[in-house]
Amino acid sequence: MDSEATIPEKIKGVLETWYKGYDRDSPGGKEEFDRWFNASSEYDQELTEKHQKDLEEVVADEGQSWSEHEDGRLAAIILIDQMSRNIYRGTSKAFENDHIGLKLAKEYIDSGDWENAKFLDKQFILLPFEHQEDVKVAQECVELSEKFQEMYKCRNCKWTDGNCTTFVEYAKKHVDILKKFGRYPHRNKALCRECTEEEMEYLKT
Repeated sequence: MDSEATIPEKIKGVLETWYKGYDRDSPGGKEEFDRWFNASSEYDQELTEKHQKDLEEVVADEGQSWSEHEDGRLAAIILIDQMSRNIYRGTSKAFENDHIGLKLAKEYIDSGDWENAKFLDKQFILLPFEHQEDVKVAQECVELSEKFQEMYKCRNCKWTDGNCTTFVEYAKKHVDILKKFGRYPHRNKALCRECTEEEMEYLKT
């Protein structure tokens, strides 16, 4: 993003790059989930070129300037908690600002705005809880994910129901991993942590 762009322009740019015009108030499809959660050097490069400076700007004041604008806190969370994984893939920098993402997510939920957010936005706002190597915080993600699931039960849509169910299952899986290892073993290499034998066996699966 052009360094001369205004914050609202940068916010719009981040959300356009991330969602690429997809309806944020419906569950993501296979194309979207492949782009977001499966490694792609091309997509990593796109995000680095377009938004690395935005990420650095948001981190500098912990997202407070962006949070003053519409969708700014959401865009800051996506930058810190999602795009950082693409921009700094395989390095410790991918995770070093997760505490800021969690702070922003808590602010979003405490303000009451989360309940009125769009479907996919709600999910991305919860992921900073899931990404903490803290079982209590990860358990909060389970509870919030179950609340999210309840919100959409009335839609009676198999697509929505399946997405919500999978989201809750993933949140619970993260809690189970933390209870077993006390951390996320798949981060060990990036964080220069030595794997235990049990973790090495787990990473083979």
